[in-house]
Amino acid sequence: GGAAPWRCRPHRESASVGRGRRPVAMGVKHVMKKKRPDYVDVDIEAFYAETIGGAGGAPRGLERDLITKYFGNGDHVGRGDHDAALKALRAKMEEGTSFKGPDDGQGWIWLVADLNLKVGLDLELRKETPFGKRPVLVARQDNVAEVFDKVDWSVVRRRFNEVLGVRDMFNMFIKREKPTTTDDIIMANLQ
Repeated sequence: GGAAPWRCRPHRESASVGRGRRPVAMGVKHVMKKKRPDYVDVDIEAFYAETIGGAGGAPRGLERDLITKYFGNGDHVGRGDHDAALKALRAKMEEGTSFKGPDDGQGWIWLVADLNLKVGLDLELRKETPFGKRPVLVARQDNVAEVFDKVDWSVVRRRFNEVLGVRDMFNMFIKREKPTTTDDIIMANLQ
């Protein structure tokens, strides 16, 4: 007695066997526990030094188009006023507004890329260490101008390529096997 009405009471084996009834197996749901992500200690100063190892200026190609798409008036492929978009990104970083997530108080501003199922590659600004995301550019909150004056856009491009799976962290092309059978070609196109 006293069992909650939504709970199943245990069946007695002897009651169901021998009377034309068989025990009914309930569906078993395999529950997988999510593993806690492992984060790697990254030397932010070294990441920053690599970021500002260039000559600055305006980006070209993929990084320019993504900045235009997310911080300017760009369309879905990044066509638009590239110079205005770069100025808007810089202004948002200097003003310290329009960030996702909380401020961790460390004094860094991150431009972070992430693959999103709905929109594809997504860019956002954060003031917290981007755990689980892919940082492509970092600036000191008190000196944003330095990153734009000295940014190495080839490093930023390499980081985008890592997010997209084109190159690995050692700047090596990721080798992909070419499909050999018709089934392989069909499966590759479905993905």
